[in-house]
Amino acid sequence: MVKITERPADHALAILRRRVQMNLNPFFSFSEVEPSLAAVDSVRAPAGDEWAAAFMELGRAQAAAAEEHEVAGRDAEALKAWRLAYDYGHIARYPHADTDAKREAHAFATESFRRAAEYVETIEPVTIDCPAGPIRAILVRPDREGRVPVIANVGGLDVWKEEVVSVVAVPYLAAGYAVLALDSPGSGDSPYAMSLEADEMWDPILDWLDARDDLLPGPCVLGTSLGGYWANRVAHTHRSRLGAVINHGGPAHYTFQPEWLDNWVERGEYPVSFSPALLTVTRTEDARSLSERLGELSLLDAGLLEKDSAPLLLVNGRYDRTIDPADMDLLLRVGKPKSARYFEAGHMGFTPETIPTMIDWLGETL
Repeated sequence: MVKITERPADHALAILRRRVQMNLNPFFSFSEVEPSLAAVDSVRAPAGDEWAAAFMELGRAQAAAAEEHEVAGRDAEALKAWRLAYDYGHIARYPHADTDAKREAHAFATESFRRAAEYVETIEPVTIDCPAGPIRAILVRPDREGRVPVIANVGGLDVWKEEVVSVVAVPYLAAGYAVLALDSPGSGDSPYAMSLEADEMWDPILDWLDARDDLLPGPCVLGTSLGGYWANRVAHTHRSRLGAVINHGGPAHYTFQPEWLDNWVERGEYPVSFSPALLTVTRTEDARSLSERLGELSLLDAGLLEKDSAPLLLVNGRYDRTIDPADMDLLLRVGKPKSARYFEAGHMGFTPETIPTMIDWLGETL
């Protein structure tokens, strides 16, 4: 059974303070260093209502400034302020929205993002009808005419569709790809939990992409971090509908075992609230139900890995301490041959060569 453990608050805050200074998740978008440091230093613990209140104070101040700029017709200043308001709201709900205050922060972040997007012609809010309810997504296009290739990008445990657009999608847009930003099941506005039921979202999503006359057929699915699980899965369940799939640092089997999850605090890479975040995305309530849900997700035990897959690229860091690197080895050992690249780094293998390598492979494969 998975143990529900938590890092000491002072340790977590020290990690997050360093992340502010290094512009690392969740401080990797529009937030500013000095206000963020002051907010971190004002709280006794991260990931709770006190944390949410500290960053919502920053967000609300930026939203008020944005509205003043709009009244004065200062569009550039309004856009900057709405982006800051969004980002402070996003940090306020980090890493997951499990209280009323943090759900309010998420709603504030998404509304501020929408207000900012009104100034950017290439960003389009999207609703896709699915059996569990509407999927709210965001389509962002490169600034060019004609049909373009498209990447359906599933976000991670704490990086949701708005962060996909503001951070993850940027190099792919520059390379000429449109990006459909999706919340990973269980996160953001997804109507699904992280469960097998979420398989049913793919046909409506792919049907929606096929119906767009501004997008080329044969999309890529890119899963980042926890979203890489869904990339692995859809590569096998919907292979005939996909031109390529990239799993960027996602799990398959071993990550879901208690032997890996029980020691996340000691490994030290994920800063805060990993077990509670997993409870939230799986919509489970205790260690036993979490263990059962994660066990159901194993691609190995389900027999999916023995099936053919769409062209699949696996990318991660050799020293990942969030997702078990044994999952990447498993994907290479079982089933259809796949492309892969390890980098000398931690979770997701970030180096200056990582994203260019993925973009080059994608251009050769599609």
